[in-house]
Amino acid sequence: RNPAEPLNRRLNPEYRAEEQKRNTAGHINRRLNPEHRAAEQERDTIGHSIRRLNPEYRAQEQERDTMERSARRQNPINREEERQRDAALRRSRRGDPIRRCREQILNSSQ
Repeated sequence: RNPAEPLNRRLNPEYRAEEQKRNTAGHINRRLNPEHRAAEQERDTIGHSIRRLNPEYRAQEQERDTMERSARRQNPINREEERQRDAALRRSRRGDPIRRCREQILNSSQ
């Protein structure tokens, strides 16, 4: 067997396309396997936790979140949703227990 054969095959576009198709099929089959999926998810979770401990990564993530938030604010639909959410939050804060208690006392004395 020629040791350069695998390299020559890889340079052949037909073989490369076939190899890629085979790899894609293998990847899809592995993802359909629940054990493989669980292992992959666990690996991703651990990797994500480790990355989050890295201050540089955390800073990048925060910057990305800020950019996404500002991009959402630029969108009028999202801006309106955000405004409604803020208004609902203000309304819920208005109903604080001390104020309600005072109002009940005032109403009951009348």
